[in-house]
Amino acid sequence: MTDYKRKRGVTAVICKICFIHFFKRNDSMNTWSGCCSGCYRSTDLYKNNMSASQKKRDWSFRKGYPSPMKDKKWSDNSDRRLKASISFLNRFKDDITKHPRWIPDRTKLKKSENKMHDVQYIYWAKQVKNRDHWKCRLLNSDCNGRLEAHHILNWIDHPELRYQINNGITLCHAHHPRGRENEAKLSPYLMTLVSEMK
Repeated sequence: MTDYKRKRGVTAVICKICFIHFFKRNDSMNTWSGCCSGCYRSTDLYKNNMSASQKKRDWSFRKGYPSPMKDKKWSDNSDRRLKASISFLNRFKDDITKHPRWIPDRTKLKKSENKMHDVQYIYWAKQVKNRDHWKCRLLNSDCNGRLEAHHILNWIDHPELRYQINNGITLCHAHHPRGRENEAKLSPYLMTLVSEMK
């Protein structure tokens, strides 16, 4: 370690192993423990101070050493259970509709409450952004941040329009309305922008 910079009670030093700058308390300058446990373990100081059991435990997983699980086997019970579950799943590999938990009516599937994980919402947002050529429709010098697909008539009050592409517009994060009041004020203007594109 070489001295780099001194400040209140702490000295900035450079690790001789990985050459990273790190801070060390001034009262522990005489003992060297490395910048991290990995650097410390690679030194002779660490290897010389290890007991025989520590050396065996620490270095037995190195490349070229046998695995500690080499001669151990699964119990017969766990082996049987594993084989049974694999064979059960393999029966439905070709046709998943034969699985006992398959729901034929796909509309009954539980949808995520978070719209960001809803496949239909993700598809709708992509369609809206494609229609707007992946640019904010209120394009001016204030544009900043990521692009967002905004519902002109909001998500909660108009569930029938949630996935209608004409109910969406691409806005940047700076122009995306915050709060219901701002959204209500902007809605007529955003509707005219979308109608002009048709």
